[in-house]
Parts: sequence; C-alpha cells; structure tokens
Amino acid sequence: MPTDKANRFDTLDSLRGIASLSVVIGHAMCTLPSLAEMVYMDQETPTHNLKFFISASPLHFFWNATPAVILFFVLSGFVLSISFLESDTSKNYLVFAIKRVIRLWLPCAAIITISVMLRYILYEPGTLTQFHGWINLMWLNEISFINFISLISLNENFNQIDPALWTLPIEIKLSLLLPVFILLVRNLNKLWTAIATVSYVLGYHLLVSLGITRVFPEFAFMFYFSFFLFGITLCRYRWYLVNFIDGTSPFVVHSFLLIAVFVYTGNYTLWYLPGNMYQTFMKVPEQYRVAIPCMFFILFALSRFGTKFLRNKLLQQLGTISFSLYLVHQVVIVATAYTFGSVLNPYLTVVIAVILSLCTAGLFYKFCEAPSTKLAQYFGRIIQTRITQRAKAIVIPN
Repeated sequence: MPTDKANRFDTLDSLRGIASLSVVIGHAMCTLPSLAEMVYMDQETPTHNLKFFISASPLHFFWNATPAVILFFVLSGFVLSISFLESDTSKNYLVFAIKRVIRLWLPCAAIITISVMLRYILYEPGTLTQFHGWINLMWLNEISFINFISLISLNENFNQIDPALWTLPIEIKLSLLLPVFILLVRNLNKLWTAIATVSYVLGYHLLVSLGITRVFPEFAFMFYFSFFLFGITLCRYRWYLVNFIDGTSPFVVHSFLLIAVFVYTGNYTLWYLPGNMYQTFMKVPEQYRVAIPCMFFILFALSRFGTKFLRNKLLQQLGTISFSLYLVHQVVIVATAYTFGSVLNPYLTVVIAVILSLCTAGLFYKFCEAPSTKLAQYFGRIIQTRITQRAKAIVIPN
C-alpha cells in the first residue's frame, strides 16, 4: 500500500494550478464583450459559427471558472482529511484551526489592503467603456474605514474589492468543520463513510426545502460542505481506486478522462444531446454534476498516467503559486485595465493582465503567502508545545 509523502501530493498542486489558471483565463475573457460570449455561450443560439464550436468544445475546460471552484473544495476536503483520518483528530484540532485560519486569512487581508490602495491610486470613473462585465463593477464606491474593517474580517461583500474572495470565508468555516465530521466518521468503514456523505447531502436539501434558510440564512453556506465531504470519501477510497486505474489500459483511462472533461464542461459541450436527455442532465445542479469529474481528475492526478504529465516543472511552479494567483488575478486585471486600457488595444491589455497576474502571484507567494504559512506553522508549534507541556504537568492522583 502506498504511503503519502508529507500528507501531500505534488501532482494535486499541479491540478490546482491548472484550475486556478482556468479561473484567471475565464475572468480575463469576461472583460471583453466578444470573448465573454465564449465564456457564457448560449447553446440555443441559432448561429453555430466558429466561435460557438470553440466555446462548445472541450477547450472550454481552460476557461471554465465555476467548476474550478468546486474542484478547489473537493481538493481541500481530500487533502485536509488525510492527516485527520490517520491521527487523533481531537488532540490536533486546536493546532489545525489556528494554522488554517492564519494560513488563509493573512493573504486575504493582504490582497484586500492592496486592492483598496490601488483603488485610490488608479480608479477613474467611466474610463473602462471598452471593457465589459465585472471589471466595471470593481472599485465603484468609496471604502470607508468601517467598510475596510468589515472586509478585513471577511464579513463584507467582496465584489467591489476582489470578487474571487467570496470563496474564502466559506473555505475557512468549512475547514474548521471538517475535522468534526471526520471525528464522527473515522471509525466507520469506507462504505458507511460514503453513506454518511450522501445522507448529509440529502439532509441539507431536506432542511432547505423545509425553510431553514429563512430562519437561519447562514445555513446556505453549508451547501459547499458537501464537496468537502466528497473529498473525504474519495480520500478513504483513494488507493483502491488509484490502483484500479493504474491497472487499466491507457485507452480506457484516457477515454474516461475525455468523458470527465465533457461532463465538467457539460453546460456547453453537451448541447448536441437529444432534448430530453440534455434537459434531464441540466436538472441536476451544476455543482453536483461537476463534482464527479472533479473526483476523477484527482484520481487521475494520483495515477501513473497523471503523474507523468503533472510532474512537469512549470505545472509544479504553477501549483505552488495557485492560491496566490487565485487571490490576486482580478485585482491585477482591473489595475492593468486602468493603467493601459486607454493607450493599448483592449485585447493586448487583457493578455498583459494575464501575464502580470502570473508574475504578481509569484511575488505575492514569496512575500505574503509563504511567510503566512511559516507564521502559521510557528504558532502551531507554540500551541502544540504548550498543549504537550500542560498534559505532562497534569498529575493524576493515585
């Protein structure tokens, strides 16, 4: 049975990097009306031109932002659950919680601060008329001190500062809930873990149908916990499934990979299905539809087929900065548009923005994300030391 190296898989970092880059490309394309049509192409359009067939092909994978977010959640559930499934969750929870909050919150606070500063330096109302969509919604309003504090505390709408940040409060909350669920299921076998996950999904939708969100609106964010749980279940079955894939012929594996890509981009690439079949497919919420191919992508990344491709040095570097890239890209795109949009062709401006996003992500990783990770580990060691010392100091009476 294989073992996990430092509870991490370098190929999953590469997979996360590809997903982050697809978010960047998708958001960049959305800033130009002609390219935005390719991101949200209407399959019912009567003009099936070249642009339509490109958008409605598996190439849509490379700018399909919404499914990428679901992949992030499934990956988080998978990676975070490894150590908890193999150690004492109750003893490690406090250390985990402190490290996780510091690890995620500090980079968020940094990019919020940078975005607010850039707004006051670069923002000029009405100058981005050649651009489209969300790029014209950022930085519209003044940011008061109270707004800034609310943003820093992740208790504010981020659409005008950095829309990508909407996932981070959810990520933090669900990360802190994840070990509690693992504590409940860790002694169950693999089958019952899967049953518990399905029961959670059904239970969530039952409570929503009964109106719990009217009484407790915050409960809505628990919808995304389902995808963390898919990650847990996949983690428990991981080596059985990976060994099965490794023993399968390349033709079969790559055929399933292509099917997974079609399902992952199904909103656009399955337009040719018969009407009833397509309508049935579309009745399933998109997040659940893409979760299955997301799980296959993870298994493929761990298999002998995926490691050959995903251990590429450039993809590994992209994976290293993937979180930073996700955080900074929309701020960089808007800043680039205000800086060059009036003097350069909009298409060239967007290309420059994507390149600058990658460069900025590298700097942000080096000077913010990596130090935040080290700081999180430092405080984690302090807390763990104090817990150990306190445990040794307890004298049990005879």
